[in-house]
Amino acid sequence: SSVRYRKWYQHAIFSVAELSNPLQLNKECSGLEWNQITTEVTPTDFVFSMLDNALLYNASSAWLDLWSTWSVEYSCRER
Repeated sequence: SSVRYRKWYQHAIFSVAELSNPLQLNKECSGLEWNQITTEVTPTDFVFSMLDNALLYNASSAWLDLWSTWSVEYSCRER
């Protein structure tokens, strides 16, 4: 049996600067093994990622990607 978790991962300036801490599976799955890791951009992630373009029209017209987010889903299982 495994337990699933989902976190947001955020980055900025064309994915050059990471705003989120890296996923540390030895801490996240404390006492358990990691089973699977999946990354994706969900529709919700896309909407939130476009907020900076909507709020900062000048940045979006210059094709600047100031902030983006995506989801990381991971599962932990018993050893």
